[in-house]
Order: sequence, then C-alpha cells, then structure tokens
Amino acid sequence: MRLLFIGDSVGRSGRAVLLERLPDLRRRWKLDFVVVQDIVMTETAQYADVVLPGLAFLEKEGTVSNTERRVQLMHKVVESAGDARDDWWILTQIANRMGAGWNYASAKEIFEEVRTVTPSYAGITYDRLEKDLTPVRSNPISVAITSAFEGGRR
Repeated sequence: MRLLFIGDSVGRSGRAVLLERLPDLRRRWKLDFVVVQDIVMTETAQYADVVLPGLAFLEKEGTVSNTERRVQLMHKVVESAGDARDDWWILTQIANRMGAGWNYASAKEIFEEVRTVTPSYAGITYDRLEKDLTPVRSNPISVAITSAFEGGRR
C-alpha cells in the first residue's frame, strides 16, 4: 500500500505547496491512501481519504527540533478534547498496522531512540532539556570528532 501521511506540523507555506501538488503526487506516486492529521479541517484535509484529529501544541508532550539543531522540551498544559491522540501514538498505530512492530509507550521513549541513533543529538537528554529552559543546541563538530575516534585509533 502506498500511503502519504501529512501531519499537522506542516506550516502554511508547506501546505500551500502540498495543496498545489497533491493531485499530481497522488497520481505520480500511485498513492492508494492519503491521511491528514490536523487540529482543524484545512484545505489539505479536504483532499484526504481519512482525517485524524491532532493535538494543539498545548496538548502535546515531547520535543521539538528545528533546522538549527535546537531541541526544546514541551509539556502538556491542557488535556485534549474528544478523540484526539498524540502524534507519536498515531504514527505508531499506523506503522504497526503496516507491520512495523513498534513498541513505544511515550514521546520520551522515542526521543531516547532518536538521540542514540542520531549523532547530532549526542549529549541531549530529557533531564538536560528539563534543566535548561532555553532550547539545547547540539554540537555536530564535537559529535563528529568523538564518534570518529570511538574505540581507539582509526
């Protein structure tokens, strides 16, 4: 099955591009199914086969990363309404129904895996994010040097 999942974190400019290209993408990629997750019924969602209710940022728990390699911890401030679910939970359910076998119980568990397999996240932990209220920036140069000499000479 060819599936396109469009999450609610796609910004306005990204949505404009998606709206413009979605009919062509559906045809060119031979998509069987388009899923949109969002907090409101957007124009993009109108093109979806299924629309899943997403959470607003105040209802989410987890981390946010940007292209400057800044990572910020978010805490849930208000409970979600209705049937809305966490982004990580929705993606895990879709992946498992497609045969992935993911066993995550929280956004923190996913972050732990991300930081162990992504060199630029080395040294960033939930505890560090909790203590440092400003976004934590990873240092890719020190990560590259450390990993290049891991285990001795090369």
